Amino acid sequence: MRKVWSLAFVSLMVVALTFASCGGRGATGTFDLEDGTYEGASDASHRGYVWVELEISDGEIVEVEMKEFRGDGSEKTPETYDYEEWAVAVEELPAAVIEAQSSEVDAIAGATSTSELFMQAVRRALGEEDDETGPFPDGEHVGYSDPGPRGYVSAHVVVQRGTITDVQLREFQGDGSEKTPETYSFEEWAEAAEELPWRVIEEQSTDIDGYAGATSTSDKFVQALRRALGEDDALAMGPYEDGSHAGRSDTSARNGWVEVEVNVLLGHIVSVSMEEYADGVAKSPETYDYEEWAVALEELPERVLEAQSADIDAVAGATSTSDMFVQAVRRALGEEEPADVTFVDGEHVGYSDPGPRGYVSARVVVENGEIVEAELREFQGDGSEKSADTYTYEEWAVAAEELPERVLEAQSSDIDGIAGATSTYDKFVQALRRALNEEPALVQGPYEDGTYSGRSDESDRGGWVEVEVSILLGQIVSISMEEYADGEPKSPETYDYEEWAVALEELPERALEAQSADVDAVTGATSTSDMFVQALERALEDAS
Repeated sequence: MRKVWSLAFVSLMVVALTFASCGGRGATGTFDLEDGTYEGASDASHRGYVWVELEISDGEIVEVEMKEFRGDGSEKTPETYDYEEWAVAVEELPAAVIEAQSSEVDAIAGATSTSELFMQAVRRALGEEDDETGPFPDGEHVGYSDPGPRGYVSAHVVVQRGTITDVQLREFQGDGSEKTPETYSFEEWAEAAEELPWRVIEEQSTDIDGYAGATSTSDKFVQALRRALGEDDALAMGPYEDGSHAGRSDTSARNGWVEVEVNVLLGHIVSVSMEEYADGVAKSPETYDYEEWAVALEELPERVLEAQSADIDAVAGATSTSDMFVQAVRRALGEEEPADVTFVDGEHVGYSDPGPRGYVSARVVVENGEIVEAELREFQGDGSEKSADTYTYEEWAVAAEELPERVLEAQSSDIDGIAGATSTYDKFVQALRRALNEEPALVQGPYEDGTYSGRSDESDRGGWVEVEVSILLGQIVSISMEEYADGEPKSPETYDYEEWAVALEELPERALEAQSADVDAVTGATSTSDMFVQALERALEDAS
């Protein structure tokens, strides 16, 4: 009987202690924290991190707010992140912590990563785990490499909780256009642009290996990255407006002048080209044998690049060239009003770009800086001249007569066109500007004008290629090709081979672009390509 009583007494004591324990937790709570709100955040990575805010009252968690951020710093929301399991996690995890009064709750199936980051953030808010952050300053940071004639690189870096979570590499060419896989077909570059940012995120450092075959891009990227993260001094932006700027000096007493083109990137001068004219013709080392002038042609642009300014010393023995160069650069940079250019006295001729449909020549006579005579002549693709007798198109005849008159009236190449004769107008204005030195003159090609034919040797299979080449103003303007097999011409209708059809279309286009027979073979049509090149070389030999 005594043993039974003893057991009952022990049972009552256990129950009493249990109730006492429960009553104590309800009164003072589990957490030894003052009432208030507490924040915590998980580790950050390229996938982002989780942030929580807890409200503590009487030692208990009474409210939990959570947010999740992507690696690029943007917040996930139901509107921007359509993933059902994640939405469940955002709703259920805070409630689970309140119910359990603990940072350790069951993960949500399908949202394990979010669940683990959330629990880590809760532990840190409650002081159960040390809150460690990386060494980098939080925020979005942008840095630029030094700009040069070949362009520059920008690095955009997102840092969350001291950790690099997102990196973007952008490279720009010397003309300011952005390189993309669509516009810059260099495989190693595309691989480097994708791989280098990942190396930074993985290493959490700017001390990364370069990418083989893309050394220049790698070096520029690392420089931009270090500047973005404050490890190197930021690039000081230059004072000039980005773009390509042209300038021209006054005409000298000897009827000469200097023209320059100045390219600016990130406010810095990255390239300078110059040309000096005498009597409307560009000087060159081949035609103007004066040593000091040749020195000036090389050194003056280099001095501007070094000084990042037109404030440079003249080249001894080439003072006139130096002074005109400096004036032209100042005008290009907007530091001096543009030249009030009058036209150079004399007779000037300019040509439009030649093409399969021909070209236009503009002849201009200038007296005392005024255009006193203008003439338009148009030539067809076979080199014959259009005339009212041979070319019965009324709008053309009107254009041929009226456009020169408009030039005399306007004293400018900025004239209105003629309805129905747009092509003639465009060619004439281009030729006119070249005659007046408002645009660089057309570079005459190395070939004799005319139509030339060429034929390859016969292949092992008894086939050959014939080409016909048209030349205008020394340039190749059209190429036709035909391939024969067994004495009969091949055609897409009778020869169903895709690579051959590609070669038939692309080989003439490649030769037109290269203005020579030095073209790559079309993959899968090597024999056709080789015979085409041989036939074209023979035609161009006759044209040389």
